[in-house]
Amino acid sequence: MAAANPALRHRSCICRSSRPASSAGPRLPRSAGPIGGQLAFGAAFFSWLAIESVLLHRLYTGPVMPPSLRPALGIQLAPPAVGAACYLAIGGTSDLAAHALLGYALLQALLLLRLAPWIVEQPFAASYWAFSFGATALAGAAVRLSRVEGSAAVATIAPVLFVGANLLVAGVAVGTLYLLARGRLLPPVEQAAPVSR
Repeated sequence: MAAANPALRHRSCICRSSRPASSAGPRLPRSAGPIGGQLAFGAAFFSWLAIESVLLHRLYTGPVMPPSLRPALGIQLAPPAVGAACYLAIGGTSDLAAHALLGYALLQALLLLRLAPWIVEQPFAASYWAFSFGATALAGAAVRLSRVEGSAAVATIAPVLFVGANLLVAGVAVGTLYLLARGRLLPPVEQAAPVSR
C-alpha cells in the first residue's frame, strides 16, 4: 500500500539513501579522493587566517577579557596544530609548510604558557577543556612529522609534547571529575528578572 501513496513512496526513497542516517551536511563523494581533502584544507586554512586576524585585533584593542572567558583562549592552539596534522594527512611532506604550521603552533603554545598566570585567575572550570584539543593535536602533529622526516629537532620535541599533552588532559579530567563530585561543574543558573508589562 505504501507504493500507492506518493508521499510515502518519496519517504521510502529517502530512507533507502546510500548515506548513513547519522551523517550531517554535505559530503564530498569518495571519487573526490585526495583533492577533496586538499579543498577542505584550503577552506579551513584561509578561514583560520581571517578569523585569527579579527581575534588578535580584538585582544590588542578591546577591553581586557574577564577571567571567566580567559580559558577559552586555549582553543587558539588548535588551528595551526590541526593544520599541520591535516597537511601531513593529505599528502604533505616534511617541507616548509609543515614546519611553518608546527612552528606557529609551538609559538601559540609558548604564548599560552606565558599567559598561564593571567588565565588561571579564573578558577578551574569546564572551559579549561579548550586547551585539550590543541595540545593533543600539537603532540600528534609533532609525532607524525618526526616519523616522516627523522629530523633530530622534531624527534626531540615530539616526546616532550606527547607527555605534556597527556599530563594536561589528565589534569583537566581530574579537575572535571573533582568539580563533578562536588556538584560545581556547571555554574549556578541565575533567575531571570520578571518582565513588567
